[in-house]
Amino acid sequence: LSAELPPVPALTTAVDINIVYSLVGPVARPQAKIIAAYLDLLPSANTCESNHTTVVVETSVRFIDKTTPAVTKFAQPPVYEIKLPQDFFYPFLSAGSGIHPSKEIMLLVVIFCNVVREYF
Repeated sequence: LSAELPPVPALTTAVDINIVYSLVGPVARPQAKIIAAYLDLLPSANTCESNHTTVVVETSVRFIDKTTPAVTKFAQPPVYEIKLPQDFFYPFLSAGSGIHPSKEIMLLVVIFCNVVREYF
């Protein structure tokens, strides 16, 4: 049983696995999603020339991150159209009494209206 084996010209001795992934989902808890996987088989230059040959098979796995940066988007704030009734300043402007409001009270009313408009 000493028959001679023919040489094997292309013996695969290395395997490269490339996994392309991306993080998807909410920013607080993203999940990895595999986009693609590539397998490269690399042949050896050595040949099997006898019945007893040791072959070392190498494997490498590479993870390639293709995640795009997260963009936080906010909705536009609502627009409030506040229209005051014509007699809104009635307590301060009483035409019959002849009493005119002070400038400080009018300033406070204007500031209050602006604050209400900005926050609500």
